[in-house]
Amino acid sequence: DASVLKNSIFNKPPQAQTYPEFMQGDWNVSLKFAGFLFPSQTIPKDKIVSNASIPGFQKCSIAAMADVGRDLTTYKMSISKEMGLEDRMQTFKTSIDAHLGGYSAVTDVLYDPSSNPNRLTINFDKYKTRNAERIELFCNARESELVRNPNDDKLSIFLASEYIRQVTFSLSQEFG
Repeated sequence: DASVLKNSIFNKPPQAQTYPEFMQGDWNVSLKFAGFLFPSQTIPKDKIVSNASIPGFQKCSIAAMADVGRDLTTYKMSISKEMGLEDRMQTFKTSIDAHLGGYSAVTDVLYDPSSNPNRLTINFDKYKTRNAERIELFCNARESELVRNPNDDKLSIFLASEYIRQVTFSLSQEFG
């Protein structure tokens, strides 16, 4: 029955992610790469890894983890005490720069949660990355919830999830 299908034109875009009070403030985040699973049992692993343009194999192909194979990355994250919103400009700049080895590759991050919390632009300094001049991120869905900590009833665990689409613009490509 076609009447039960939702028309995406009328879907309401997600609002900006707000964080609970206990997460507000400045954070030093450590991100550790724990491995990967290949998504297909029918496509051979050598065929997948032979294509260097698959997201995750090139640096900056996944903005939130700009070097997927890097063992440990530390960066800054801030949650405002007034609104409970993440300073995404700081988070993405410090995360990408740290993933790329600590040099400043990101010139600026454009994000305005009051105008459009679902679009973010990352601009790179020329010649600092091989395959990214600019990245556009689009959030199509966002969910979060507070759950009870099974080990301590006085503490809560905050879970957040976003469905992000990334478009990477580059003026040049390097093969091989």
